[in-house]
Amino acid sequence: MKKVLQLFIVAALLFAAPFTSSLSAQKTDLDKKVEAAEKARDDAQKAYEAEKAKADNDPKYHDPKLGELKKALDKANAELKPLQAEKDKKAAEKTLKDAEDAFNKAQKAYNDAQKAYNDAVAARDKAKGKDKKAKNDDVDRKKAILDLAEEARNKAKKAVDDAKKALEKAEALEDLAKKEKAVFDAEKALEDAKATGDEDNIKKAQEELDIQKKILENARKKAKDNGHIQGMIAPGSKSYYVSLSGGYLFPQTPGDGIFGNDIMARLGENIYSNPTLFEQIYQSLGGEFLIGNTSGAFQTGPVAMSNNAQWGLGAGRYMGRHCLVSVSYQQRSHTFSATFPVMVIAHGGPNAQPSTRQVAGTLTAPVQFRSVGIQNTWLIGRNQLQPYAGAGLSWQWMQQGDATAAVGGVEVPLPNTAVRDQNGQAVLITGLQFNVSPQWFIALEGQLVRGFSDNPVGGTGIGLRVGVDLGR
Repeated sequence: MKKVLQLFIVAALLFAAPFTSSLSAQKTDLDKKVEAAEKARDDAQKAYEAEKAKADNDPKYHDPKLGELKKALDKANAELKPLQAEKDKKAAEKTLKDAEDAFNKAQKAYNDAQKAYNDAVAARDKAKGKDKKAKNDDVDRKKAILDLAEEARNKAKKAVDDAKKALEKAEALEDLAKKEKAVFDAEKALEDAKATGDEDNIKKAQEELDIQKKILENARKKAKDNGHIQGMIAPGSKSYYVSLSGGYLFPQTPGDGIFGNDIMARLGENIYSNPTLFEQIYQSLGGEFLIGNTSGAFQTGPVAMSNNAQWGLGAGRYMGRHCLVSVSYQQRSHTFSATFPVMVIAHGGPNAQPSTRQVAGTLTAPVQFRSVGIQNTWLIGRNQLQPYAGAGLSWQWMQQGDATAAVGGVEVPLPNTAVRDQNGQAVLITGLQFNVSPQWFIALEGQLVRGFSDNPVGGTGIGLRVGVDLGR
């Protein structure tokens, strides 16, 4: 009798399996609506593309049917999008529920493992002799099981967090789809009102359309700010920003006038009017010396620059989707250096002819540049990765400190040789901006800077900018 009952139960389960599986696979009303909307969209797409192909191949085509088919396609898309968004939201809700169920099971397994571990520790502490070693091995095993249970719980917790974020995004996209459908309906209502010619109805329809557009614009901004719209920047969503930059300048070679004849004349005066200094240089060079060449001209070699790092601050305002107007402050410090000839005259014995040789002395001076500027930048596209280009003007202040010379390894200070100058500059900008999040961005930027003065100090720079959107 027991065997017969078992066979009856197995047969009943086999009979019910296809029925229950068909129930689980049964489509919901929402699934049917989405399928119907997708079919309507596909039919409208095919009809529109077929008619458009006719128009493209016939220069004399003027059939209004193409416009009507385009409206039908827009309507089909407008009706499909909210339904698809609702379906995606339902799927996200189910994913979250499954993740929460899995987490609850993982939490229970962790609690059980924790209890088992605590019991094993307690049993080991009570054990004595050989039994204590066996209990200790059991503690190690229970600890390993507890660690695995904790890892599984943490993974399940992360899955819940991810599912919650996915549901928030799905809800935001559903809300956007509904608001876009409301704008479409308002546009259709305005079109119908214009067809009647009733001015009151037209005015009311236009007001309603303006309201729905503003609602949609606000919803897009909110979705973008919350990171629910990825890879796209909502129009007008950004307004003000600040940034910090750092980089390296490949300088334009400064003119030879950086170290003028006045510095060289001051160098000669300081040496020849100071017997102690003159003697030090004399001993170092091994003979008499002359600053300059045989003609006595004080001429330096090409001026070099070092320490070319620079940093800056920026702030700006987005004027629409792509245009950015900004102001900037940049600062950099350099060291100017140049060589100059020194003629050394060495006397031999009483009857020997004096010999001459030429060595190089060096001039160095610290210099600091500060500049403020205004730029207009055009961002290309609205994606997460945005190329950009722009141009601007800046005003630069140069402050050169007192120079120092070295002759034969002997340092010669040159006080009161500091120089101050200022000039205007033109700046060309190009770069690539990566929008890390709705608020933060990183940009790799290159600049070409050219001055307007007779002795400009510009160059080509490359650097990184890190900025934050401050909102409206």
